[in-house]
Amino acid sequence: MINFILTALLLALISFSALGSELNPESLAKEYYQSKIQDNDPCRPTGSCFQTACETVGRFECDDFNEQQTLRNACKGVYGNGCLLESFKFLGKFEYDDLEEMARLVTSCRGVFDIQCVNYSCTRLGRFGCDELEEIARVNQACSRNYP
Repeated sequence: MINFILTALLLALISFSALGSELNPESLAKEYYQSKIQDNDPCRPTGSCFQTACETVGRFECDDFNEQQTLRNACKGVYGNGCLLESFKFLGKFEYDDLEEMARLVTSCRGVFDIQCVNYSCTRLGRFGCDELEEIARVNQACSRNYP
């Protein structure tokens, strides 16, 4: 399978150079990832960090460009929306109901690929060990740092 992908990429490179097209890292990276990611890839995130964060804080906290940009920037490095959804299970809504709190929560999810780590840690810490924003943020960051 890898040989097939490499051959396809090599043929694509040859065809680009034969056409006189200028190769650039942006187009090559897009081509590579399009060949790697299939719609049925089980490792592909099923939800959007930005969409989940924006919809959760409400329309008045995510209704202008600057607010949306704040959440887009916070979502950089966050893999889908799984960490957010898992974190929501342990927090009261008031812990992430404004833009600043949501940006903090989202940022804490950077690098959390295994959301079961969040569930396991919070379950072990108990009901009051993960019910505040700073507590769940520490759990998320620990899960990110210790991912193998």
